[in-house]
Amino acid sequence: MPAERLFDHVVHWARASTGADAAYVLVGDDDEALTVRATADIGSDLGSGGGSEVGAGGGETSEVMAEPPLLRPGEAARLALAAHDHAAVMTPPEGSRFRSLATAPLRSGGKRLGLVVVTAEDEGRFGPSDIARLEYAATSLSPVVSRERRTPARHGYRGWLGFLAEANDLLAGTLDETLVLALAAQLFVPRIAGWCAVYLDDQGGNGVLAHVWHADEQRIAPLREVLGGRAAPAVRQLREARRWTALGTLGPSDRRVCGTDALELPLACRDHRFGSIVLGGPGDGPFRPELVRLAEDLGHRFALALLNARRYGEQVAVSQTLQRSLLPAHLPQIPGVDYGIVYLPAGQDAKAGGDFYDVFPAGLDRWRFMLGDVCGTGAGAAAVTGLVRHTLRALSREGHGTARALDSLNEALMDDQASRLLTVVHGELERLPTGNVRVSITSAGHPLPLRLRPDGEVTPIGTSQLLVGAVPDPGYEVDTVELVPGDLMLCVTDGVTERRRGELQLDDDDGLARILSDCTGLTARAVSLRVQNAVRAFAPEPLADDIAIFALRLESPVPFS
Repeated sequence: MPAERLFDHVVHWARASTGADAAYVLVGDDDEALTVRATADIGSDLGSGGGSEVGAGGGETSEVMAEPPLLRPGEAARLALAAHDHAAVMTPPEGSRFRSLATAPLRSGGKRLGLVVVTAEDEGRFGPSDIARLEYAATSLSPVVSRERRTPARHGYRGWLGFLAEANDLLAGTLDETLVLALAAQLFVPRIAGWCAVYLDDQGGNGVLAHVWHADEQRIAPLREVLGGRAAPAVRQLREARRWTALGTLGPSDRRVCGTDALELPLACRDHRFGSIVLGGPGDGPFRPELVRLAEDLGHRFALALLNARRYGEQVAVSQTLQRSLLPAHLPQIPGVDYGIVYLPAGQDAKAGGDFYDVFPAGLDRWRFMLGDVCGTGAGAAAVTGLVRHTLRALSREGHGTARALDSLNEALMDDQASRLLTVVHGELERLPTGNVRVSITSAGHPLPLRLRPDGEVTPIGTSQLLVGAVPDPGYEVDTVELVPGDLMLCVTDGVTERRRGELQLDDDDGLARILSDCTGLTARAVSLRVQNAVRAFAPEPLADDIAIFALRLESPVPFS
């Protein structure tokens, strides 16, 4: 039998079996407020064909009762307060229009779900047999009401679990603190709250407004203006959700922006406390208990995401500081030579990359350059990078040529069994009396430098030799080339040549040489940027490896020193 028909059947049976003037089924909601679910009175029973008296001429129904005593607004609430936890005859609440009253509770699992009520205008109408009938009626309806209460609760519970799981995935998907703040605020609004304000602790432990969001975006600016001067209490004073006391100090105009109900939550997890979250009441009334619990759960997840973002930010800052320390702080000017360097670390992770470069004076009219890549990333690669740069500089000051310097570097790395392999191109520029520049170069496992002539011809420079750190005594050799004014030399790391798009690499079929051949007449800086843009455009994915690009162009001759 459908639920509504069952309610209707039981309430009519309860009225008729007890001889009451009226009967009611009252059902409670989640807040235990009772509302009338079904009613029956003498008039409704007569209207349904039960017991009407018709005159011989088929005339009007005989008058039984003019106006049954139905419950007035508020009487259901008074009944809920006065009713016993068991079936009983009761004294009607003060102000009632009936003089006889009996109730029986609808119960499930020890919790009262509602009441079956009968009333009459006469005093002393109900006795023990009527109480037994009400108990029977209540027993019939209790499972139905309990099932109705559980079904939406289960659906709601699964819905909230899905929401929290989705929120967790979204918060875990970013390590940017600003984005975490914005994302969390939009998760609270409008599902849980009408607006959200996030206060972060300053060094003194006072809350400073960091982010504001409102379900009505046009109210974000007014809300920020209202809340901007109202710092939340020190976070150490807040341990659990509570009503936001600062709301009571707002004027009427500000209350129109903020509403009349606000909840404050601690923004904390583990032993870390960041501030507090203030939530404006949802549009359908004050915060219900389940919303408060959900807000607390989401607030804890928010705090965990913020903790992860801050830790990651600290790691990135350390990594960037380390990376900067591994690169030259100052690059010298070389008379008659235009050069440009582009360095681009892969992604935004917190690991120092292995690519490095340097340019430094090596004597009168001579300069050294290096461009290399240490295998791997992180602290281990950074340590080797620092060793390589400073070792090659020191060896250059001692008069070692490029090949001998790499031999000595290889010996140092082989002595350290925990060290890493690296590729490097190490060269020396020597300005000649003719105005040309002699390049003495050694390429150890590195992509060969390319030479671009003014007519667009591109040729490799030197020969490829073994990686540094691969074998003892590699016996590096020097290759030389003489650049004339207008010539350009390009050196890159393998992040450029091995940039992938599916199975293809950028340097397949001399792809880098083709890119360079279109760069005639450009400055060294422009060539570096042209190659960088080509690398980015080659594949839609983010860079998977660091890239370093060194372009050097010989300009017009300058007087010999």
